[in-house]
Amino acid sequence: MARLLGIDPGLRYVGLAISDPGQVIARPLKVIDRATDDLSAELQQVLDNYQVELLLIGYPEPLGGGENERTRQVDEFIQVYLSPLSTPCERVSERYTSKQARRLAQSRGASEDRRDADAAALIVNHFITKKGAEK
Repeated sequence: MARLLGIDPGLRYVGLAISDPGQVIARPLKVIDRATDDLSAELQQVLDNYQVELLLIGYPEPLGGGENERTRQVDEFIQVYLSPLSTPCERVSERYTSKQARRLAQSRGASEDRRDADAAALIVNHFITKKGAEK
């Protein structure tokens, strides 16, 4: 079975998480610094190293619905970085994942820079849980 790649797109940092081949659970993979790293090359390297069947991008759904500046930024991220890839992409609500990731990092004494990858893992695990509940 192929893996799921979770992406938590921030303005500066992009967190990545990868599921196990059975798509049971995800783990944080890495954080990409958009100011110093080549994001396109980093994404392609992950796709080359893992058998990824679906990209799951954290999508900031506003509480009242509709769109806002942040949703427009993520839509642009998808167009620029994910649309050129041959792997399909699905939007997954990222509501509260940053707060959960921050708490998780604090509880285990991890550094703040891992928070974005933790958020990406929460996005994938939420998708896996929801998919399992729909079966």
